Amino acid sequence: MQVDWENQVGTGSQEREFVECLRDGFLEQLVVEPNRGWAVLDWVLCNEPEVIREMEVKEPLGGSDDNMIELTVKFEKEKPKSDVSVFQWSKGNYSGMREELAKVDWKGTLAGRMAEQQWLEFMREVRKVRDRYIPKKKKFSNGKRMQPWLTREVKAKVKAKQRTYKEAKISGKTDYSEVFKSLQKETKKVIKREKMNYERKLANNIKEDTKSFFKFIKSKRQVRVDIGPIENDAGDIVMGDKEVAEELNEYFASVFTEEDISNITDIQGCQGREICAVTITTEKIHRKLNSLRVDKSPGPDGMHPRVLKEVAVEIAEALAMIFQKSIDSGLVPEDGRLQMSLRYLRRGQGSKKEIIDLLA
Repeated sequence: MQVDWENQVGTGSQEREFVECLRDGFLEQLVVEPNRGWAVLDWVLCNEPEVIREMEVKEPLGGSDDNMIELTVKFEKEKPKSDVSVFQWSKGNYSGMREELAKVDWKGTLAGRMAEQQWLEFMREVRKVRDRYIPKKKKFSNGKRMQPWLTREVKAKVKAKQRTYKEAKISGKTDYSEVFKSLQKETKKVIKREKMNYERKLANNIKEDTKSFFKFIKSKRQVRVDIGPIENDAGDIVMGDKEVAEELNEYFASVFTEEDISNITDIQGCQGREICAVTITTEKIHRKLNSLRVDKSPGPDGMHPRVLKEVAVEIAEALAMIFQKSIDSGLVPEDGRLQMSLRYLRRGQGSKKEIIDLLA
């Protein structure tokens, strides 16, 4: 099809008719630069050209013969960039943390305090060491997701390929084109190799890091299935998120069994075995900390399982003292950090048996 896209004029009768059809539909073809050889085969049709900020015909993608067309679309409202600082747990200096925490006299620091004060003092020491030895980075959210296999080598190859293409495009020399084709093949090999290495790493670490594996699998899904709309008992269609959640909640509640508590047999003379004393040892705490999974997210206290596992030997004594004090006094810290207890116990005082059951 011979069309002068820069002036939106067709050379033949069919071409003119096609251009007229585009105008009747209030569409405009914006690509004027050849994108395969000397022909304009790939188009960008738009009814509002002003939303296209910039458009550029770039080098072919992979081994394709067609050039890529990169464009920026202007939306009415741009998402602001957030610069949240996050810890880089995988790059922490854990040997330095262990040395620092080994110097803390936990017995002298925690002795004579209630469980609440012991916990706050313990968290203050651990957070101080964490902030010193775990680096942070700015996490910018600009809507773009970086591919996990995009290593420095891949980025360097892609940039070299793009730079060579621009030079070949400007100069028109054949030697630049040959260099570009060579870089194109090399880049394709490097990307394929890094993808395979990343997938092999995920497969080998699936038992220790299931989160990364399923995150990768989820990213490969082509379809995102949403819940709803659903039909309620009255036959009406429910579409809103809140309405769908309420409808599902009512359905789940309807299948629960309602027990008859008006006629309960009174069992006389049957008592459970009384627990007189419970001792929390450093060895038990150390064993629990070593069983933590490092692929899990931090809890409400902001402490990552990787940190707790790395410094298990140094903090086991302090945690044993805190748990023992909590059991002996029947009090749970109000800070909300002892997750094993806070699942069922509210603020303040709880029975010794409840705390023992939760810490078992």
